[in-house]
Amino acid sequence: MNLEKFTQKAQEAILDAQNIVIEKQQQELDDLHLHLALVNQKDGLIPMLLEGMNVPVPQYVKYLEDQVDK
Repeated sequence: MNLEKFTQKAQEAILDAQNIVIEKQQQELDDLHLHLALVNQKDGLIPMLLEGMNVPVPQYVKYLEDQVDK
């Protein structure tokens, strides 16, 4: 996969997802890791959209973290 073809934010999300996998000592990166990375992005589109839909972002992040830990 050539990361240079992705936007800066997409590259950051992929790298953050990889770091989550490493931090949690898991074997593979899946959609939940990427989802969590996207939700945690500072000034990212996903947190802004969630807030616009009145989704409580801290609770949503906690839910995703719990799912990743399973």
